[in-house]
Amino acid sequence: MHLHTLAMLYPHVCSGKWQGSMGVSNTATRISGEELGKGLSRRLGGLRSVKHGDIVLLQVANDLESIIDMITLWYLGAVVVPLKAGMDEAAIHSIAKDCNARFLLHTAQGIFKSMPAYTAPKARFETHRPRQVAASDLALIIYTSGSTGQPKGILLSHNNVITALLAISDYLDLTCDDHILNLSPLSFDYGLYQVLFALSKDCHLTLFSEHVNPITLVKAITRHQISVLPALPVVATMLAKGAQLAKQPLSTLRKLTNTGGHLSSQIIDELQTHIPQLQIFAMYGLTESKRALYLPPEDLQRKKGSVGKPMPGLEAKVFLRQPHEDGRPGFVEAQPNEIGSLFVRGPSLMQGYTRQDNNAGCQLIEGAYREDLWLDTGDLFSCDEDGYFYFKGRSKDLIKQGGYCLYASEIEEQVLQHPAVEFASVAGTHDRFGAEIACLFFTLHREHAESADAVMAWIKQTLDPDYCPRIIKAIDDIKLSVNGKIDKHQLLAAYL
Repeated sequence: MHLHTLAMLYPHVCSGKWQGSMGVSNTATRISGEELGKGLSRRLGGLRSVKHGDIVLLQVANDLESIIDMITLWYLGAVVVPLKAGMDEAAIHSIAKDCNARFLLHTAQGIFKSMPAYTAPKARFETHRPRQVAASDLALIIYTSGSTGQPKGILLSHNNVITALLAISDYLDLTCDDHILNLSPLSFDYGLYQVLFALSKDCHLTLFSEHVNPITLVKAITRHQISVLPALPVVATMLAKGAQLAKQPLSTLRKLTNTGGHLSSQIIDELQTHIPQLQIFAMYGLTESKRALYLPPEDLQRKKGSVGKPMPGLEAKVFLRQPHEDGRPGFVEAQPNEIGSLFVRGPSLMQGYTRQDNNAGCQLIEGAYREDLWLDTGDLFSCDEDGYFYFKGRSKDLIKQGGYCLYASEIEEQVLQHPAVEFASVAGTHDRFGAEIACLFFTLHREHAESADAVMAWIKQTLDPDYCPRIIKAIDDIKLSVNGKIDKHQLLAAYL
């Protein structure tokens, strides 16, 4: 399929040209392209009030109804804002206000309603005929932080999504024979793109809807004859354990892609031992550019620890900051193996954020012309003599835990709202599998009667579970440095 906009998915499926299939892991039912097309036709009538350019909050689950809703909304020219199904009302309204959403849709609960804070934008161009969906139109707004009441919306056009989609499916060499098992939520871009891969490449897709552990994971791979597994580091660890315990080899599994954190050499070695035919793609990406770097499987042992080279159509450089004499920011490329900030440019780069003051650790820097933009990722990298990139750390207070972006300052601010909390500090560390996690330290006002256990329970209840630090510790005292700042390295060394 030659895809120009995501709106083209609707006629492609409804015309019977899509040859894939979709299903859910805990059921035997699968739907063909013909059945999916019928579902789309039925859904269209219920969404006719949605107009070109309308921003629609879509509460999604890992089910077929959510996929049907997304395809239909793109066909109508809407901008889809995927939100997880369990999000509370306050968070929903905060996001709706941030992006000026017109509707909220949750098919499973029978919800389709107008949002009260919506204000109709003033049209600069008045048209008399129906608008057509163009590649430059917004297709998605993805919110990467839900840890506080300050959501961060990333604006992505149809062209941004499709160029990333084509580049990734190109280097993964996806074909119509592939069967993808998607464990990630559709509100997470890693999960959403698995649906788009299946639709654009005629692949088969199974949405995982069970409690994931090594046994259920191996059973799903075997039962559905999965060939492609997109995995966070914790899933890759489960797969390695499950493959070791499996009574028969996972002969259909050919490819594993990794995001959301570093995949340790130990897990890579275990996977290659127990699943010898498996191609492992170590990757680095961020929602602002979808994917940035990938390591071809043939380079896995030769370039251990690397996350590879830029994906097709994208340029990546490590830059050092070197201000001009007049004070303007300037950048000079780092020497081989020298650590600096990773910058990327290409057609998959976002259009910006919903709010200009909300750069979420990244920054778009203008070049010589409109499309010549560099994205300062805010992450520290080095690049070797062969052009392979190595992740060295985060220059901002961003912690990527389980594929979700946690911003330390935001979580600290939220925790400090409790009257018993005196100090709060969030630092990044790693679990025993090598995956990046967040650790929260807090102290209490001595005169306050609230117990540490009660405050800890409040923290777990207040923070969104996906954005809650994995480790939470109440400590007696947080020592400050000479300049009055909290020394996070000292905290990690002292208490972990």
